[in-house]
Amino acid sequence: MNIVRVLPLKSLSSPSVPMGAERKRDLSKSNISNLLRQSRVVQFIVVDVGQVPMEIPKDECHRFWKEDVKSHVADSARIELGEFEGGYCYFASEWGLDREGVPLVVLEKQH
Repeated sequence: MNIVRVLPLKSLSSPSVPMGAERKRDLSKSNISNLLRQSRVVQFIVVDVGQVPMEIPKDECHRFWKEDVKSHVADSARIELGEFEGGYCYFASEWGLDREGVPLVVLEKQH
C-alpha cells in the first residue's frame, strides 16, 4: 500500500480495493447509515495525508460507525474543525464494491 500524498484522492491502492476502483459519489451521514442498513456491512478505509490507508475490519464496521464516523462525517464542503470533537472530520465517498462485493466507503481525514 502507498502512503497518501494529497487529498482528495484520485486513486486508491489497498488490498481489498479492486484495480481501477474510482470515486462514485460523495456520502453524507444518512447515505452511510443507509448503506449499513442495506448491505449490513461496509468496508471503511481511512485515508490521511502522510499515512498508509487504514482498512477497518468489516466485523468492526458498525462499532467504528457508532464510535467514530457518525460524529465526524462532514456533510458539506464548508466546515469548522472546531465543531468536531477531537478537531478532525471525515469527507466520505463511495468507491464501488471491494473484492468481496462489499461497499467501499473511503473516509478522507481532515485535521
